[in-house]
Amino acid sequence: MILSFLLILKFLILNHPVKTLILYEGGSMKIVKATVGAIVHDDGKVLLELRNHEPFKNCWCIPGGHIDFGEQVEESLCREVKEETGLTVREYRFFNYYTEYYKDLNWHAVALVFLVKAEGEPVIQEKEVKEIRWFLREEISPLPLAFEHRRILDDFFSMKDKME
Repeated sequence: MILSFLLILKFLILNHPVKTLILYEGGSMKIVKATVGAIVHDDGKVLLELRNHEPFKNCWCIPGGHIDFGEQVEESLCREVKEETGLTVREYRFFNYYTEYYKDLNWHAVALVFLVKAEGEPVIQEKEVKEIRWFLREEISPLPLAFEHRRILDDFFSMKDKME
């Protein structure tokens, strides 16, 4: 019985876009969110946003957010970048995935992160973002970063170093 449930669950996850997967374990609800993140980069700099809401209010992060129900991953990526920065995604490629788990928030996410080239000028969307800035690698170290974004950016710059 449990095995058939797990097989059905696996099929649904692999074949249908999901925003949130709710699991029940030991009588309590567990939430797994599917998210996208964009490492918008240009001329050795990356674009970061200063969050204007919880969790991680007043911390810097890469643009991104939840995948809406019925939305393809690529659509979500383009939508989130546009909504949060005003930029239009010109090209993208998959970079890596990251698992983010915060027990105190009862929150677990799988983030699909993409390398993004975008066009336009950043525009602050005050509901979600206080500030948007381009940063060089060395300027990021002292910043408070949200989620697992320090690890994501470290991986990006390490990969970039190997390619140069």
